[in-house]
Amino acid sequence: MKIINLIKKHYFLPTLLIFSFVAKFITVFPNTFSFNFDQGKDSLAILHMLKTFSLKFIGPWTSISGLYFGPAWYYLLAPGYLLTNGNPLSAVVTMIILNLITIYLAYKYFGKITAVFFATTPLWAIISTSAWNPFPMPLLMLIILINLRNEKLKSKNIAMIMLSASLSFHFSSAYAFFYLLIIPLIIIYRILRFKQKIDLKFISAGIIAFIIPFIPQLLFEVKNHFVETKAIINYLQHPPENQFIIPFSQVVKSGLSEMTLAFLPEAINFLVLNKILHLLSFLFLAIAIYYVIKNKKEKFNWEYLLFIIIPLIGFSKLHFNIWYVYAMAPIFVIFVGKLVKNLPKFMQIIFILMLFITPVFQVYHYFNFAKNDIQHGRQALPIKEKAITKIRQLSQGKAFASYHYVPDIYDFSYNYLYLWQAFNGQKLPTEFAYEPGKIDYIPEKLELLAALKQTNQKPEYIFYIVESPENPDFLRDWWNHQNYKEIIYEEKLSETVMLYQALPK
Repeated sequence: MKIINLIKKHYFLPTLLIFSFVAKFITVFPNTFSFNFDQGKDSLAILHMLKTFSLKFIGPWTSISGLYFGPAWYYLLAPGYLLTNGNPLSAVVTMIILNLITIYLAYKYFGKITAVFFATTPLWAIISTSAWNPFPMPLLMLIILINLRNEKLKSKNIAMIMLSASLSFHFSSAYAFFYLLIIPLIIIYRILRFKQKIDLKFISAGIIAFIIPFIPQLLFEVKNHFVETKAIINYLQHPPENQFIIPFSQVVKSGLSEMTLAFLPEAINFLVLNKILHLLSFLFLAIAIYYVIKNKKEKFNWEYLLFIIIPLIGFSKLHFNIWYVYAMAPIFVIFVGKLVKNLPKFMQIIFILMLFITPVFQVYHYFNFAKNDIQHGRQALPIKEKAITKIRQLSQGKAFASYHYVPDIYDFSYNYLYLWQAFNGQKLPTEFAYEPGKIDYIPEKLELLAALKQTNQKPEYIFYIVESPENPDFLRDWWNHQNYKEIIYEEKLSETVMLYQALPK
């Protein structure tokens, strides 16, 4: 009992952070995580930045042709790549660290119970064990919510709000777009309600903080004759005819379903127990709502709901993908955390215990079920590394070319792995691409090859890595573009990946 009280009093936060880190890290170490189209493309951009000492003024492309995210995603991941000589695992570890920062901020500003949600529930495991550019959005949203806690906003509050909103355009412009409406509405409401005087310092703090993250893109725009501005104007004037608009009811249903992952405990792979956990959770939350209404003590910041309602309406009119809603997750966690605080003590303890067993079940599921699938699945890093290792063995030190079929068309992941290994002393293929003679789909590749001082050789072998096609016709067409004499060896590396060795013509 003394140990429990000691942890609760002085070591709760460090214990929570260590528990969260270990539960997530052991499911991705050494390299059991997704590494495909986006991760490969981003890794190539970061490698180019580090090896050629060139600054990036834009980030990954968006779904609108000619429009790009800001470059903050690259700069966020770059330190990890630098420290690990380009190991893609560093990107995932960066996401885990962002989650730890989120837990700390939640603990400091919203209390222990709220912090436990960020440390344990499934959504935070999902966005901490892979690296996609929307994943920093929840942390930026949390910073905005923290600075909205003050009834009267000060200059430092508005600066942090506007800086976080502006940075959000670097990670998920589809959601950040709605900040342009929501934040001014909240500021105007606060000014009218509290009769707050707005001075030049307040206004300039907000404007400067919002502009700073856009400076790289502004420089890019000037240099490239405002190509992004033209892309936005063209998109508004001529929206894509084939753009699929999802009805509002479906957007709400999908969004709220995804958000339950942020606050409900889960016993993955144990269906009956999982249903019991969910039923108990909803029962406890219903009881908590009863106590909130009865006692009328808990204050909720209803302005937070604007960050849910307005984007959901907007997504039903414009475009929707499920990862757009990740920014909303902290709002749900904060509301649910406040509700749980109003439960009787024994119910609070039961709810928290249910949360803590969630990562335990996730780790159990990983080692007993998921790990094998990840190690052999075509989208994860292990099978790609296995294919390249096998190629090096079969080539016996002789010059070879390597071509790759992936359902995403472009083989960014394999290109990155070859270049990463080359910068760490391994031999480069004479050519590596999705088909012979193709290189222009990776803008950074020529400069990276120049930095490696590759020598021109004729390959003695040609290797083909073929991932399971989603459309067999595409694979047949891909084979028609290959150029070889005969296949002398083939091996099924997994259910989803084949390796072929051929002689050149």
